[in-house]
Amino acid sequence: MRARAEFEVLSMLHDTMVTEQIDSTGRILCTVPRLLMFDEPNHALVTARADGRALEGILREARTSGIPRIMTALRRVGAWLSVLQSHTHSDDDGRHVLTALIVLALRDLELAAAGDPFVRRRREAIAERLRTLETRLAEKPLPLVGQHGDYAPDNIFIGERRVEVIDFGNYREGLPFEDVAQLLVYLELYIPNRRQLAKLRRALLDGYGAADDDQLQLFTLTKSLQMLARGGATGRRERAILRNLL
Repeated sequence: MRARAEFEVLSMLHDTMVTEQIDSTGRILCTVPRLLMFDEPNHALVTARADGRALEGILREARTSGIPRIMTALRRVGAWLSVLQSHTHSDDDGRHVLTALIVLALRDLELAAAGDPFVRRRREAIAERLRTLETRLAEKPLPLVGQHGDYAPDNIFIGERRVEVIDFGNYREGLPFEDVAQLLVYLELYIPNRRQLAKLRRALLDGYGAADDDQLQLFTLTKSLQMLARGGATGRRERAILRNLL
């Protein structure tokens, strides 16, 4: 079932993104890996190897080699997400998605609080922030877009000719800044220098082409809670950073 869903998503996105994202020199700017085989009885997908290097490795290098190259990469990564959303945009009201996300975040808050004294002490304040941001967002237009669902540095590949993103197993309809906020949380985990981090955040948002403080605040909270509650951050340093984001 999951393999079939991912096959359909990859087929749709490969056709639309490759067709329309070609620059004046013939370079394909944004795409997803090409499908080579779908073995439905065995629930297996085979794709062509992604072009370039994983963003994860590039970010690790930024700790010692500076950030100019990383800023360029993140602008391209933001642009990829904008292209994805432009092809999957719907004017349907996304408030039902917002409600579901708050329910999940409150559940993650309870799970995180059960095993973390810091979160437990701040549980009521965090819950109140979630509800306040939900109310503010519910007053705005909330279009639906394709949500990758795991927009993490190890799923994003930067090549000379293109940006490719893999692993669409968690793809669903969502709200525009969910994936943006998730990658920003990962930047917090990878980049300890606050000045560098601020520049990289700006580069990603510049490439994406938009900003919404309420959505970014809300989804930074929901993604951080998700990682604390479901084992996405196991190291002491990672957990300390996620607590700080709350």
